[in-house]
Amino acid sequence: MKKNYSFLTLSLLILISLISPSSTFAATKSPEEQISRTIENFYTSLNTQDKELYLTVIANSSKPEFIYAADHLVPTQINYTIINLEKIAETKYIANILVEKNGTSYPLFPYEVQLEQDGLWKINTNSFLVTPKVNSEGISSDAIFSENDSFIVQRNDNNSEELAARGTLSYSFNEYSTHIWLAGSGTVYVFPSPSDVDVVITIYGVSSEYPLYSDVEYVNPARTGSNYATFSQLLHGYYFFNAVPTVSVPGYYMVSY
Repeated sequence: MKKNYSFLTLSLLILISLISPSSTFAATKSPEEQISRTIENFYTSLNTQDKELYLTVIANSSKPEFIYAADHLVPTQINYTIINLEKIAETKYIANILVEKNGTSYPLFPYEVQLEQDGLWKINTNSFLVTPKVNSEGISSDAIFSENDSFIVQRNDNNSEELAARGTLSYSFNEYSTHIWLAGSGTVYVFPSPSDVDVVITIYGVSSEYPLYSDVEYVNPARTGSNYATFSQLLHGYYFFNAVPTVSVPGYYMVSY
């Protein structure tokens, strides 16, 4: 009888040692605690350009566009605050998060977080759309989830591909953008200081060493009353941008796609 007891004890110890840390965490923590850990890992992956961590915390990570995004994470500094977690179903929450990225503050982000078949909570990065207010004409107030002085946020409850394929990214002048998937068009806004400055905006094909010269645009916000250029020649694929003022002035540009 004593030998059987010893064997049982040894078997249990071996079984416990084989349980992975992530499985142990998931089994002992509440959904809210697990979701908070997922969000923490998500922003850590962005701040540290950790490809493997990024792919473990986002939903649909096997899709080519997310693998590509993981391969091209760029240096960034994001601070975030989880305002609250809304339970939608047993396997779905909405995490309302305030974000400051590279010194720019954004309105409240409604990230959908879902429980996948592997038992882990994953972030749906297609949960919403961020649009600069300068490009918000025609958007109904009923469609706005949150806003501040510079941006508005729309929910993407149906995960529409048309909506999900859009977003905004900001860069300093003379800084090349990351590679961006464009399906039809892309718009670049420039914010020089002072505004009466010519800014040269160039779009590049990822597979090309040279700019697409037919798509170089000159923008002068003060003189023309417009601070953007739209590239809409049936673009399809990965592209990147740069915006360079003709004289040295501070400022930045924003790509809306």
